Amino acid sequence: MKLNELDNDKMPLKNNVSYFSLSPEDEAVNAARHMGKKGKQVPLILIPSSPFGERIANIFAQEWQKLKQTPVRQQSFGNIDSLKARTAQNTGIQMIGTSIVIAEQQNTNDTAEAIDAVYILSPQVMNCH
Repeated sequence: MKLNELDNDKMPLKNNVSYFSLSPEDEAVNAARHMGKKGKQVPLILIPSSPFGERIANIFAQEWQKLKQTPVRQQSFGNIDSLKARTAQNTGIQMIGTSIVIAEQQNTNDTAEAIDAVYILSPQVMNCH
């Protein structure tokens, strides 16, 4: 068991409760597994435009490839302030993205299928008003 992860034998997971680990890498793997179990097929990961965002997107995509063998789409944003500005201007976030290609990927079909799940990665906490 890793730091801040649940021991399922002592505390079973509940459908209506979200649990967060301290490791962004572990969280990305857990998110991919959760979406896969829910039957999702076309995930979009929203990431900051940074090496950190790219690293986590690739970890998510590698786990997704093990589960579904379909591409993960990604969309990046400059920083939290630019994301807030886009939202305030009603331009928001379009549910499109480019496929993350990983070395092990078998299926590189890049069709414009509808996004059915979104994972958002933020390097800082956003204040909600």
